[in-house]
Amino acid sequence: GTPVGAATCAARVSRCDRRPRLSRSPRVRLRASPASAEPDQAVEASRRVL
Repeated sequence: GTPVGAATCAARVSRCDRRPRLSRSPRVRLRASPASAEPDQAVEASRRVL
């Protein structure tokens, strides 16, 4: 119902989806888009606060 709850569910799903992908080829993803590492860390930091 609440947007916060929806965001939490989406965050949990994205976490599960991202972990295996990063473990498979973290170096390749960083090489393809090094700037993407910064937003990912910011997102995780915001999740920790929540």
